[in-house]
Order: sequence, then C-alpha cells, then structure tokens
Amino acid sequence: MLLSENSDKLLLNVISFQGGGAAGGGSKGPSSLFILSEDNCIRKHTRFIIEWPPFEYAVLLTIIANCVVLALEEHLPKHDKTILAQKLESTEIYFLGIFCVEASLKILALGFVLHRGSYLRNIWNIMDFFVVVTGSMTVFAETNVDVDLRMLRSFRVLRPLKLVSKIPSESSNKLPLDSIKHLF
Repeated sequence: MLLSENSDKLLLNVISFQGGGAAGGGSKGPSSLFILSEDNCIRKHTRFIIEWPPFEYAVLLTIIANCVVLALEEHLPKHDKTILAQKLESTEIYFLGIFCVEASLKILALGFVLHRGSYLRNIWNIMDFFVVVTGSMTVFAETNVDVDLRMLRSFRVLRPLKLVSKIPSESSNKLPLDSIKHLF
C-alpha cells in the first residue's frame, strides 16, 4: 500500500511540475527538483542571489582569474612541473568549487531540466555543467582511482566562453555571425 501511495504522490508531483493540473497544491509554477515550489523560501533566495549583480560580477572575476591561471600553465615533457605550475594546479580545486556552487545555486533557483527556463535549457549552462562535471571527474579520479583522465582537464578551456554568455543578448546574437563574416 505504501508503494502505491508514493507512486500516486510522485504522479501528482509530476503533473503539477509540468503544469498539467491543479493537483500541485496551489503552487504558482513548476517545482525545482520536484521539491521546491516557486514560493519556497530557499528557491526565492537562490533566485535573488543568482540575479544579484555582485554575484554575477564575482563569477565573472572568477572566470577571468581562471583564464589567467590557464594561460600561465606550462606543460613540460614527462609530466615535469615548475614550482609555478604546481602552485597554479593547486588552485584548480578552488575554481571548481566556486563553479560548483554557482551551478548548484542556479539548479536550485531554476530547476534542473524538465521545464521551460530550467538550468539545462540554456546552452551556456549546458556547457558550464559539462565543464563542472568533467572537472569533478578529474579531481575525483586523481585522488581515488588509478586512471589517467588528464585529457578531461582540457575542457577547462571552455570556461572563458562563459564570458560570452554575459554579453547582453542583442550583441551576443550578432557576435558569432560577425566573427564568421570576417573570415571570408
């Protein structure tokens, strides 16, 4: 009996999540992660944080700092590393942590994937999520598994593309077209 009650609750949650009925208990819109309604205090605060200009500037500064670190990296044969390269490599976990927090806040505020306007419905967030997941995989693999996944670290070069996502929409739509136009 407990199984059917849980499946009924899940079905009602999915119906309300998709906006397909009044079964959602009066929520204004779809839930985030099937847990947080539009009116939820946590969701309201995370939405405020991700839309707060100082938060956006902090993320941009983090991206710029990460770009500088990536530019300063040296790749020597036989995995030799200079002292600077070792110190720069140790900063990767901090950048990854900041980007994980950013992604988590956006997922809580926007929802993950199933409804319009959710986190993975934005192409820049898909790229960001991919970079965060591959970065997490390399950090996990370096510490726990005897597998060489250093090639996944090359996806970190996609992070500077996040800067493009912060350009206002009129100019960001024209930017790729203008750059292609100059090639020919």
